[in-house]
Amino acid sequence: MSYVFWVQGLLGFQRLLEKDIVDLVDGIGMQQERIGVTITQNRCHRNDTIAYDIAESALLTIDTNTLFPAGIPRDFSILVVAKPKIGYPVATLFAIYNDSGEEQLVLSLGNDVILYYSTTQDDEGKAISFGIDISDGKWHRLGISVKGNTVTLILDCTRQISKELRRNLDERIDINGIVIIGQQIVDGDMYLGGLEMLKIAPIPDAAYEICTIFAADCRNHTRHRFTNLRNYSPMIRTTSSTYYEGASQTIRSSSYAGEAFSTTRSYYETNYNNLNSSQTYGRTSSTISKLNVSYNEEN
Repeated sequence: MSYVFWVQGLLGFQRLLEKDIVDLVDGIGMQQERIGVTITQNRCHRNDTIAYDIAESALLTIDTNTLFPAGIPRDFSILVVAKPKIGYPVATLFAIYNDSGEEQLVLSLGNDVILYYSTTQDDEGKAISFGIDISDGKWHRLGISVKGNTVTLILDCTRQISKELRRNLDERIDINGIVIIGQQIVDGDMYLGGLEMLKIAPIPDAAYEICTIFAADCRNHTRHRFTNLRNYSPMIRTTSSTYYEGASQTIRSSSYAGEAFSTTRSYYETNYNNLNSSQTYGRTSSTISKLNVSYNEEN
């Protein structure tokens, strides 16, 4: 009987996490193999997942309110499985703009992982560098948890880095603009490489399940739910809206008892001088309407 309860508990927890998750890859229509998009070998070399190669000719954009009709919550997760072009500089994987052409949320990958978040002009220019090079030509799993005044990167199930996120907690991302995959409207390098997953979940803790529920290890890909079931226990999270300062430490933890993995947590660093100087964020000189014209002509 307890086994049945475990099954129900796990399935219920999974449904909770997957509820209202927005799949940007599907939403933007990459499965239609639009211009500049081709199907490529996925991370686990299996037929149950589709991955895409993004080329310079790609123009992948959609209205934000089409993807997020109910809005984007203050706290959320970004779930990514990507393979940036080997040796390529940091480039925009996706960007969300308001209707004035101002960048609000930008994730850039390459020889660094950089997150830009801005909902007010006071936030402008505060890009967060995680200082990790993933331009090695391999697939990488990234879970990014945005919660309160902290953003945490979970990379490949082995590294966990937390940074301070300075933002106005009363403001939300404006959905009256557009989402672009693979580039910014102006400036910045275009993302070139593979993309298997790009989702935004309305739960900040979903990022911690990138390697258990959303992109399990390839050898456990078809049986991870059963494995998680055997080790299921209530989650204990240490993230909160209060940011910590302290020395780096190694944490052995997971959502489920018995699935411990080594995670390195680095706390607040104030030096952002290692940002790629060619990457610019904030207000653009182009308008959303001009980009939409180009998009409509393609379609």
